[in-house]
Amino acid sequence: MFLAGYGVLRFAAEFFREPDDFLGFLALGLTMGQWLSLPMLAAGAILITWAYRRRLE
Repeated sequence: MFLAGYGVLRFAAEFFREPDDFLGFLALGLTMGQWLSLPMLAAGAILITWAYRRRLE
């Protein structure tokens, strides 16, 4: 839960930061920090799903 929550909050916080001068905005208008938050969010969602399914067995 922490990993997914941190990914969401970090993604949201990156909207308020200036993008790095040498990178700027990348694909889909996202910054590097937002792109790096997406795998963290996905990993958290996968772990939550795995734990929930394991509990049901």
